[in-house]
Amino acid sequence: MSGGRRFWFVLIVGLGGVALLLSLGVWQSFRLVEKTALIAEREERMGAPTRPISAEAALPTLSQRGEEYRRFVVEGRFLPTPQMRLIGSRRPFGPGYSYFAAFETSFGARIIVERGFAPEKIDAAKLTPTLEMVRISGILRLPRLAPRKGLARLMTPAPDPKRGLVFARDVGELAKLLKTRPLMLILESRPKPIAAVAPTGDRFPVPAEAKVELSNNHLGYAIIWFGIAVIWATMSGLLLRRRAG
Repeated sequence: MSGGRRFWFVLIVGLGGVALLLSLGVWQSFRLVEKTALIAEREERMGAPTRPISAEAALPTLSQRGEEYRRFVVEGRFLPTPQMRLIGSRRPFGPGYSYFAAFETSFGARIIVERGFAPEKIDAAKLTPTLEMVRISGILRLPRLAPRKGLARLMTPAPDPKRGLVFARDVGELAKLLKTRPLMLILESRPKPIAAVAPTGDRFPVPAEAKVELSNNHLGYAIIWFGIAVIWATMSGLLLRRRAG
């Protein structure tokens, strides 16, 4: 390759690489803005006053995306059907399971309740919920807008109903397994029996912590891409200067 061709080759590769790297940095910047706004929106909903669910007519309203991550309270009883478990880990307990149960409201609707987390050493048979009337409060979750695709779908095993195991917190999937509506309340406190003053005294499962679990690493990714673009441009400039000299 002649000197002139090499110069143009380095110039084209250099400009193309810089353009690609800058576009990746800009994309991550846009994702940063979107994710920050999404986290703020969810935190705002979680900070709103807790609302009661007192009639079946209210359930279609709850299915709207604007209601997800809000706090609700409802009365009813857990059903004597098998629970589902999701493998996970939580400090300070270590590995264990999150427990999901079918719950029938006082007006006859069936929803999913994520009761909380328990270490794996505890026998699941000892963690069956009380069947008396209780009042529960928690954060509303809805089914995914779209099914998992690509690598995420391939890496997520199918549910194992015989062992009572699921491998993703998928509301739509859990609703099919527990035979409920595709609505889930994530408990933040222990169920409180209607006829009692205090909540149930069982230590496990431990209700969830109220927080938005949504990673936002896009600022770091953007800095990395922009940094590589600067390095690429610098190296390309040095090569062009060398060729020109």
